[in-house]
Amino acid sequence: MDPPKCTLKILGTNHIAEESVRDIKKTFKEFKPDVIAVELDKRRLQSLQERLKGAKQSIPLSMIRHVGLTGFLFMVIGAFVQKKLGNIVHVQPGMDMLTTIQEAKKIGKPTFLVDQDVMITMRHLSKAFTWREKFQILWDVIASPFSKIDIKIDIRKVPDKKTIKQLLQLLKERYPSIYNVLIIERNVVMATRIDRIIRAQPGKKILLVVGAGHEEDLTARFKVIEHLVTVV
Repeated sequence: MDPPKCTLKILGTNHIAEESVRDIKKTFKEFKPDVIAVELDKRRLQSLQERLKGAKQSIPLSMIRHVGLTGFLFMVIGAFVQKKLGNIVHVQPGMDMLTTIQEAKKIGKPTFLVDQDVMITMRHLSKAFTWREKFQILWDVIASPFSKIDIKIDIRKVPDKKTIKQLLQLLKERYPSIYNVLIIERNVVMATRIDRIIRAQPGKKILLVVGAGHEEDLTARFKVIEHLVTVV
């Protein structure tokens, strides 16, 4: 006799959108999950919690030894951009993930951090990033005012599925190593960890909160184990 199927809800969020915070709280009330999984690793969770307490954060130069120069630059630039965008919309970057953790604690449900360690991700990115892609970024920065690419994004909201698909396709075409390491590789890690949760806790309602760019690919991956889980 087959074990009872789990029900998996994948909620795609925008890390700096108040809309995502509202969506998460609404989903907890309506879906009533038994288990929560979140696109975080221990390092990123600790960093978000320290930032919430008002701790000043910086990425030391010594980090280059651990993640490589490219990984280091991505961490620095990414943190800078998220902070600036967060200031515009008055939402702390990563508040969607922190809200998920907080809501899970309120209802006393187990929470799993399912993302790959950020140090591993950045180290892999440093190794994979090609010179062609470095020149491509330089050219895109120079040519951006004249770009014919017309994708409008409201940073206060979660992009619709069509826009996300366009952005991911653009990323895949122009920066394949970034796409493979930051999207696909992490999706494989997250899907593998969720698969373990599904098999260990049959019949449970599982809520997975991830950045919207991960949602479609992850949903497709769980079709392989439809006998164990229903994605809603």
